[in-house]
Amino acid sequence: MIDNKRIPKVRIIAWSKDPKDKASQIAPVYLAPIYDELTKTFTIGDKTYKGKVLDNKTDGMEVVSAEGTPISMTNHDSYRFIHLQEFDTSNEIENFLLSILLSSDMCAKNKGSVNPIQHRYYLENKESEAEEIINKYEKSLRALEKINALGSDDERFDFARLVLKTNVVAYSNKQVHAELIKLAYENPDFIVQAGDDPNKKVRMFLKKLVDNKIIGIRGGKFYNGSDLLGINEDYTVEYLKNPENSALVEQLSKEVKALNKKKTEKVTE
Repeated sequence: MIDNKRIPKVRIIAWSKDPKDKASQIAPVYLAPIYDELTKTFTIGDKTYKGKVLDNKTDGMEVVSAEGTPISMTNHDSYRFIHLQEFDTSNEIENFLLSILLSSDMCAKNKGSVNPIQHRYYLENKESEAEEIINKYEKSLRALEKINALGSDDERFDFARLVLKTNVVAYSNKQVHAELIKLAYENPDFIVQAGDDPNKKVRMFLKKLVDNKIIGIRGGKFYNGSDLLGINEDYTVEYLKNPENSALVEQLSKEVKALNKKKTEKVTE
């Protein structure tokens, strides 16, 4: 016995500017397949089917049958669609009928893409919505793993400088942690990308230098005093990674530590 609850179904929902408009829900729509009389071809979804001219005629007009379609179809046929109609996406014929609807200008692929002037229906796909939620959840888990891998409050603070748009200088450790978790749910791909960046530590160090005004940015270029370090962030990162500049990096690191020490002493006074 087939468990109907487990069949991946979608359905169409009638859309109207006026929620009290019942006519759009009750009245069905009849759609003919897209047919090109010149080439005698049918276009359903992303597929094109050749047409075969039959001997019989309808109202004096030639009848052309589509070849290779899962159902018998001619250029004189039309198909009925109505509010809350369901389609079994595992069924070839029902999928084909749904493609006829989606090939028209009558149905949006989801509620968010409804064009009030154009669409009569939108597609409600619970299966796709479920997959989207699961995928976002799994991405968020990976993002949270990147955050949890940051070993200390200081490292989380430095990473927050890198990924958060807000200035976190005045934030407490808990606030920083909370903001990172929030971003992991809102934009997990960004967190994962930043966490996987092989130059992550150098970028965090550079951001710390900029925030502490040890390095300045003018016209998108990075300067140490009047000395140009890089024409953009990527070039500056490569400059700081270069072993030939290790003495400068050590000096800049000492300047950061000295500033942090002064800030700590000022807080404890």
